[in-house]
Amino acid sequence: MGRLVTLTIHSGSGGSGSGVRLTISLCEPCVAVSIAAEASGVRLSIDRAGHALVDRHPSPAAAAPPHDSSPVQARLELVARELGLSSARFCRTPQDYYEHELEWRREVLGACSTAALCKSMIMENTRLSGVSAAEAAGLGRYKRVCVVLQYDGPKLDKHKLTDVVRGLEGRHAAAKRQYSLRMVSGEESLALSGFEHNAVTPLGMATPMPLLVSERLRGLADGTAWLGGGEPDLKLRVDIRQFVASMQTAWPEVPVVFADVVGPERET
Repeated sequence: MGRLVTLTIHSGSGGSGSGVRLTISLCEPCVAVSIAAEASGVRLSIDRAGHALVDRHPSPAAAAPPHDSSPVQARLELVARELGLSSARFCRTPQDYYEHELEWRREVLGACSTAALCKSMIMENTRLSGVSAAEAAGLGRYKRVCVVLQYDGPKLDKHKLTDVVRGLEGRHAAAKRQYSLRMVSGEESLALSGFEHNAVTPLGMATPMPLLVSERLRGLADGTAWLGGGEPDLKLRVDIRQFVASMQTAWPEVPVVFADVVGPERET
């Protein structure tokens, strides 16, 4: 479901600070191409759009060539196949991916627009802190939900999110004052999802919970969204409608829906 092909050509004496190394990386089928050249402590990177970035003191992590498939990727690819999520494609990104602006990230991934770049967050109703998720479910309540929304778009609206959660709980819903939805800590997110920060994805998540996908994603130009891929430098491309249908199959015991959970357009 996509692989990273890297060609490295090295010329020079091999001594510290000498020689030139040219690295050309192609992430298939993400249509993301990057070219990096290093010489005498200077690293020049040219992305798919022809933009050049110069780093005169590249870190060892940044200079290291990208790696191929990992156990995490292999596991998630298997999960996608078992769910019939045929649109799933994985793409390995540069390790400094999150140090760049959204437009740069879009170019690296070959996404249709920055609106296709998404994040997944686990939100908890802190008013239910005294009960477990299982106990809350026994009462017809939801202690936690996973929300998928755009980086480049309106922010999460907690009032709307509360209304959606109460709607899912139906006749079991409590009064509004019994809801205070907050993002869980990084440690809790890791324990619940199995994925570290900047890597969270509902696909293969350790703990099933209601999945709320921003309604705005249904209107993407080509229907394709980019999610976390289980590792910080791994991204997952999916047809968002097929993804929701597949997650409904994966998690039949909890709601998986498109939902209006963000505020109005931000002023530019």
